[in-house]
Amino acid sequence: MNSPAMSLESAARLLELYILADIPAMLWGAPGVGKSDVVRQVAGKLGFDAVCDFRLNLRESVDLRGMPAADLSAMVTRWLRPGDLPFFGNDNWPDRTALFCDEINTAAPSVQAAAFGLILDRLVGEHRLKPGVRIIAAGNRQSDRASAQRMPSALANRFAHVTVEPDVKAFQRYAMSAPEFADAPEIIAFFGFMPEALSDIPTADTAAFASPRAWSRVARLRSGSMPAGTAAEKAIRHLAVAGIVGDARATEFCGFLDIWRTLPPLESIILNPTGAPVPNEPCILWAVSGALARKATVRNFDSIGQYADRLPGDFRTLLIMSAVKRDPALQATRTYTGFAVQNQDAF
Repeated sequence: MNSPAMSLESAARLLELYILADIPAMLWGAPGVGKSDVVRQVAGKLGFDAVCDFRLNLRESVDLRGMPAADLSAMVTRWLRPGDLPFFGNDNWPDRTALFCDEINTAAPSVQAAAFGLILDRLVGEHRLKPGVRIIAAGNRQSDRASAQRMPSALANRFAHVTVEPDVKAFQRYAMSAPEFADAPEIIAFFGFMPEALSDIPTADTAAFASPRAWSRVARLRSGSMPAGTAAEKAIRHLAVAGIVGDARATEFCGFLDIWRTLPPLESIILNPTGAPVPNEPCILWAVSGALARKATVRNFDSIGQYADRLPGDFRTLLIMSAVKRDPALQATRTYTGFAVQNQDAF
């Protein structure tokens, strides 16, 4: 595996090209980086009717070939067709199905061998995939310490390879519109302050470690409403986060969260955009910009824009572009029009 590493956004574009050309593609990346999410995103964008999530590390070779049965009339053995793959004759799968072979390089060698024909020839034994099926696989690298094996060269040569790496800006753009982050804008702001906290490489004795998937779970804790008052409550908050992303990242995040709680109410900024105080510290500027971008609507965006005009240039751009990325309807506002005119060279 020697393909260049890229962000999820670049990987999604490359995956589209391979699918449209009917070239099986293999996504490589660390645990929790978002490989499964990008497969489903691309499948939806390209109009597939279903995604068949076939976890090869949980399968035996017979799950691809089917069970043997005696055909006494011809005195031969037939292989009963597996019903959970989009083969001809399986009406439970539509013709336009994305076959997602996840965890392929942690599967048993016999299962990987059975996958050779499936990937290259679109058949296993006498069972052939439907013509509209497109094949995508995913797995971890050996360096990710995720029980991954070296992929046999015969199987690797059947794929186009795409290596994904965590990308903070791409993750922030995703989180701005993701429902699980609706009540946790402070996590999005945290990565602007400490981008290296997004993802860690697990060690041999690591149980909890940071990854995009792990931070999505922290968001589900609704950290803005977690205990924060007494020392005992803060200790519980730290333990809750540490159980997901590890102790060191939890310490950094909970320290940032204490700063976040000192911010003025966003409503007061929107009501008084020309008089509300503008912070000096970069971490607080990140927090305010991210929170206002999340709260922006067509009705209040011009008011938010007045406050954005008072921010340092990079943070003004961050606020405006993050808000528009989350809600494209904001492009029709006076604030965005003026911003676009002032920055037309960049556009």
